[in-house]
Amino acid sequence: MVGGFSESPMLQENVRSTFQDLKVVIPDEAGLVVLKGAVIFGHQPTTITERICKFTYGKNITHKKRKSCKHPETRVEKDDNGDLRCHDIFDIHAKAGQSVKLDEEQPEIISKPVTDDQTKITFKIYASTSTNPQLTTEDGCSLIGKLTVPISDTSSGRDHEFGTSFIFGGTEIVVKVVDKDSGEVMLKSVDFLG
Repeated sequence: MVGGFSESPMLQENVRSTFQDLKVVIPDEAGLVVLKGAVIFGHQPTTITERICKFTYGKNITHKKRKSCKHPETRVEKDDNGDLRCHDIFDIHAKAGQSVKLDEEQPEIISKPVTDDQTKITFKIYASTSTNPQLTTEDGCSLIGKLTVPISDTSSGRDHEFGTSFIFGGTEIVVKVVDKDSGEVMLKSVDFLG
């Protein structure tokens, strides 16, 4: 048991009586252990090489409405091309409970503009307490960041591809976006703890 609250004799006794099969370890100065760990991590961030995702991470996407849609009912709107589009789809990049290595790039997922003359593409980054969220509007989903990528050359129109991948670092998530036409790479840090 670590942290200031774990120094409470009443809490210690309650934990020991509740978990009689387990050996309860309370280090000296239990209230300072968390602080000392943070200092050690700050000086040697590579001491932790792998993490288990607490949340499912992904981005908000839209796609053309089709009969084969498997997601729950969601907002449907007509776009500038006259196509009906499903909105608020949760595009999963890493799942809660998944093991991620420090600075390892997750598999890339391709996104495209919705219209031929689109001059920017915005990625809204979400976290969810659910392992398999389908919509960003579900309970437990929260917006944790946003990344806007300018599209300077619109000649490829809706065929212009952008690859997005998540990179999990020490205390943050980095979203990498690669413009497949120009080769330009954009990185955006998202608060890992928030």
